[in-house]
Amino acid sequence: MMATDSTPQMTDSQAQAQTQTMNNTVPTTDNWTQFRTEGSTRLNRIGTIFKTAFVETKTELQSGTEVMKPLAQELSSTVVDNLKDTGTKINDAWTDKPGSPDLPTTLRSLLLSFAGTVKARLFPWLKSEAATIDATLTKNYGDRYGAAKHKVKVAKAWYAQATAPVEVPMEPSVTVEVVATEAESSQSVAH
Repeated sequence: MMATDSTPQMTDSQAQAQTQTMNNTVPTTDNWTQFRTEGSTRLNRIGTIFKTAFVETKTELQSGTEVMKPLAQELSSTVVDNLKDTGTKINDAWTDKPGSPDLPTTLRSLLLSFAGTVKARLFPWLKSEAATIDATLTKNYGDRYGAAKHKVKVAKAWYAQATAPVEVPMEPSVTVEVVATEAESSQSVAH
């Protein structure tokens, strides 16, 4: 009679599965697959965010250029015209023609003209841009932006008050000079 072994015999696939389980390769492979999948998903999201940001930046720059270019051209042409006008005045001042203003007055006039042009052309546009930015921040951040804006206003008011010149009222000083005659001095000592 043939002796039989009491342990059951395994098939090749069962032995291979047992070996993989013992080496713990199946969970590692699953983790690696999950890691690769999650990593590529996140990388795609980040790429989309960057693409969107670049597109928005490009659009903003293009629209800003469209707005700023005509303003800059108009401003520079106005300044050039003013410089031509005052250039004649400066030339007259150098030649000391009678009735022409002196050089400092002409330069002052030139600078005031330039400042007036910049103020008239640029400030309204800056105010409208500030209002647009304020509306956008209010829409995007709501109460958080409102609270931060309020804190900035309070800080500005405090700073203005802290740096404002303080007027100290001067109280008039009174000096009383007492002069006693010799006769009055001797009478008060005797009493």
